[in-house]
Amino acid sequence: MISLTSKLPVLQVGEYQLHGYETSWILASIEGGLKSIGIQDIKIAKDIYEGVLHYLENNCPWKPLKIEDLYKKLEKLFSKIGFPHVKGKIPRISPPINVSVIAQLEKLDCQIELALFNTLQSEMETLLAYGVREVVFDDVIEAVNIIIPSKKWSKDCDLLHDEIIALQEKYNAPVRRVNDFRPKCERG
Repeated sequence: MISLTSKLPVLQVGEYQLHGYETSWILASIEGGLKSIGIQDIKIAKDIYEGVLHYLENNCPWKPLKIEDLYKKLEKLFSKIGFPHVKGKIPRISPPINVSVIAQLEKLDCQIELALFNTLQSEMETLLAYGVREVVFDDVIEAVNIIIPSKKWSKDCDLLHDEIIALQEKYNAPVRRVNDFRPKCERG
């Protein structure tokens, strides 16, 4: 049996299925939609947000909800409450997504830096199209160890690591460095 800790449905963003996500991005989308038609009232935005959360937690079917479908429902909601002119003006924002660099590397037939960068760049552009504003690359150190197999961390490892992080920063995704240290790689 699978047990999810959140009452929110699984959210499908491209090929990623998210659960246990925070929801501030929904409020930001609602506020953006209202601001696009000249409404600055935070209380209205918060009321709509609370209604959307109630729907997601209590009435949404228990199957993955595509982010595109959520925005269609949001546009219908705006029409029902008297704001039909918001249609098409709601900023598409998605929750933060972690991208495994190793998973991207495994999609390739080879483990060459250039191929990895092309794959990561393509993935970032796809996620940006879905409104993802924060992407965190996971497994960067492990991916570097696969591409540059060595017993000790080297300047080449540093360079590749920093280039991967620079690609993430290029797309204005904040960098979260949790336990990001330069290890001495011991291989058998």
